[in-house]
Amino acid sequence: MGLSKEINPFQIEKSLENLEDNYRSGSEVVNFNNEFFQFASSVLSFPEYEELFKEAFQNPKNGEYGFVQVQFLEAKNKEEEFEIHPETVLKIIEDLDAKGFSRNDICILTRRKKEGYAIAEYLSEHDIKVMSSESLLLTRSEKVKFIAHILEFSLNPENKSLKLEILGFLAENHFPATDYHHVISKHIDDDTEKFSAWLKLFKVEFEMEKVKQLSLYESVEYIIRSFKLVQQSDAYIQFFLDFVFETAQKGANSLNEFIEKWHQKKEKLSIVVPEAEDAVKIMTIHTSKGLEFPIVIFPFAESDLQDTRNDSLWIETGFQEMPVAYVNASKKMLNWNLPAKETFEDLLQKNELDTLNVLYVACTRAAEQLYLLSSYNEKPKSSACISNLLKDYVASKQSENEQRIYEFGEISSIPKTEESLSLSIQPSEFYSSPTENEAVHIVTKSGSLWDSRQQEAIEKGKITHEIMSKINSASDRFKAIEWAVNSGLLKERDRDSISSNIEKILEHPELKEYFQQNVINYNEKEILTASGKRLRPDRINLAGKSITIIDYKTGGFVDTHERQILNYASVLREMEYKVDKCLLVYTNNNIMVKNVKEI
Repeated sequence: MGLSKEINPFQIEKSLENLEDNYRSGSEVVNFNNEFFQFASSVLSFPEYEELFKEAFQNPKNGEYGFVQVQFLEAKNKEEEFEIHPETVLKIIEDLDAKGFSRNDICILTRRKKEGYAIAEYLSEHDIKVMSSESLLLTRSEKVKFIAHILEFSLNPENKSLKLEILGFLAENHFPATDYHHVISKHIDDDTEKFSAWLKLFKVEFEMEKVKQLSLYESVEYIIRSFKLVQQSDAYIQFFLDFVFETAQKGANSLNEFIEKWHQKKEKLSIVVPEAEDAVKIMTIHTSKGLEFPIVIFPFAESDLQDTRNDSLWIETGFQEMPVAYVNASKKMLNWNLPAKETFEDLLQKNELDTLNVLYVACTRAAEQLYLLSSYNEKPKSSACISNLLKDYVASKQSENEQRIYEFGEISSIPKTEESLSLSIQPSEFYSSPTENEAVHIVTKSGSLWDSRQQEAIEKGKITHEIMSKINSASDRFKAIEWAVNSGLLKERDRDSISSNIEKILEHPELKEYFQQNVINYNEKEILTASGKRLRPDRINLAGKSITIIDYKTGGFVDTHERQILNYASVLREMEYKVDKCLLVYTNNNIMVKNVKEI
């Protein structure tokens, strides 16, 4: 508020400019908003806030069209309110369907998430496709939650809450013929072996221990295959698999780390739906800021302007023992000391502005049609509220009618447009096979040019190279090996062989000093030369301005290896470093170290 007046936090001179022309909405929508908010601003307690809305008058510049409907719904209580608003929204959508409008043009705005959820659930029950951040959350999928519960339960087999969730899912979804309560009571105390034996009765081959043995991604696929969770495409599970893969790639490779990451992000992770889907959008008003939609429906338009139920305030008490206190906001503060009274009055004024601002954002998102659903009260509320403001405004414009539906403008007759093509590829099948299946053998990169033994040596060298890039000091080797297994780089059956090779490098008498706990090093850091070329030594150890360069190789020594590491040394000398050693490390079964020196 101060920014619009005398306050200027910027270093340059500020310029206040009102955007008087509206190119977004039809004239009926713009004129309704102009007149209603001029009318509504008169109830604001703070004159300067009232002035803001009076200055927000706009000139319609997008044509003479548009339609606004204000409807008052009678409900005895909150429960009934959450029934009648979704029902009315559905009727409006069905009416728009009959008139030829696309559902993709419709956006339902709510102030609170629980209102949006109630609308989404009701519409989904009546076969209306819905696109909302809440309905697209991964946690809306029972199958995704089941997979996460299995992963967590594999680490905490004594956790009966997790066991209850797992058994409940199986009883309701996987074995529907079984008695839910019988399943829970009989198997809640089973250990993992008995649990697996019970599953085999239903021809489900699943071992909890295997979840811990496989890499993170493989364990999720193992759960999906074992319980046949996906017969066709399932967007929620696919996006969950994407999250698993990305999490593993970023370093959270162990089950413990993944579960922690899942709990941190699960309330925000959602699937992405193509814009072209014929679905009604549902979002909060806050999310809609800056957006526009041909048709906007705003149910539950009834907020109190001075609602302080969720507010708390720091106030001066006047007591020496406790000079300030953080207390729930209440009208009783008006009868306390002067600081408390002023603080509470300031809160009331800000809440009035905020509530009217939220309504303004909702009403100005509509380009063609705006539908406002509010509450009907025979006796107007004693405090200022949106429903009272709407009722008083329409009463000043039109006579009361039995339906309590008031319309401004007319709905333009728009022919049904051709359905837009979805740009997404919708997979009809979900494919997954265990990586232990040797029927499919993937030959990688240059290894395919050689016989199997040479291929094995090359691949082993590449894996060793990747793991060494994760090791700063010798104590990092265990975590690096675990990362390789969990990310799918290293098969469990090859763990011992590669671990032994890594150990030989770290304990090699010519290398051991470079992997001590207190060393300063850079792994695979790019060096940009004066000519613009990019170089990437495998490892550089620093001791002041003195450095040692280490490069890992497979096979035997060739001249190009020498030229490459000497080129690194030359560039680093130009950067005023003293190159102590250039070490080529050949990561074969017998580790060989060659100290390359300039001739």
